[in-house]
Amino acid sequence: NVFDISSGDFLVRALNQICPERFSVSRIHRNLSMEDTVPRIENLNTLLKNLILFYEESLDYTIVTKLPDIRAIAIQPQSYISHQELAKVFKLILGIAFQCDNRSIYIEKTQQLNEQLQKDIMSNLLDLTDSFNIMVSNAFDPSGVDKNVVDTQCLNLHVALHNLATERNEIHEKFIRTAQERDEYIMIQQFQQNSRGRRSTVSGNESFSDREGVASRPTTPSYQTEISELRAKLNSYEDDMYVLIYFYLFSIFATFSTYVFLF
Repeated sequence: NVFDISSGDFLVRALNQICPERFSVSRIHRNLSMEDTVPRIENLNTLLKNLILFYEESLDYTIVTKLPDIRAIAIQPQSYISHQELAKVFKLILGIAFQCDNRSIYIEKTQQLNEQLQKDIMSNLLDLTDSFNIMVSNAFDPSGVDKNVVDTQCLNLHVALHNLATERNEIHEKFIRTAQERDEYIMIQQFQQNSRGRRSTVSGNESFSDREGVASRPTTPSYQTEISELRAKLNSYEDDMYVLIYFYLFSIFATFSTYVFLF
């Protein structure tokens, strides 16, 4: 069920089974309905933050690909965009399953699947582990190449890429948090207006000042402007990372070409 998956509850519980010492289910909202958009976003945001931390702290990798759009997953679970973003999440979870301490269990289970499913899983794993477009190792160690041969620019680009990813993640977290605050504010406003409407219907007499107060109250204080600015900044970081990854790969290629030529 796509809706159940998009709530985040199922995915967090799956990660808890894969690696219980790192993924807790204690702060997860459960039994959510289609109207529970804010709790679903909170679940998915918790999931994404834990995924990023696991790759950085346990696997020593930094995720440099564009982060999954968890708001699209939570708000439009049946949409094509949501399915694409969920595929990104599944790929990251798959990487954890096959690199955690219990990986032998999942390797054995995979071997019991039909041949096509095994090929699909292996294709996704190779795409995840062998592509610099998705994640890069935190330890720069180009397969035993003498550090004196490694170009300084390559090392600098490696550091810059990790720093940029860290800053991108911070902006992403702030964007999600601000958007959540905006959504919660709108929900409160709507609840208050509905309450006033019910009271006025019962009393049959709503004062002009009450109507004017509701009409003049701002819908979303400064949230919309801040959200737009954060989204623009986030897109800018993603563009910068894309360009930096290109130069990083080019620099690595040049370094290895030099190494092969010299030896």
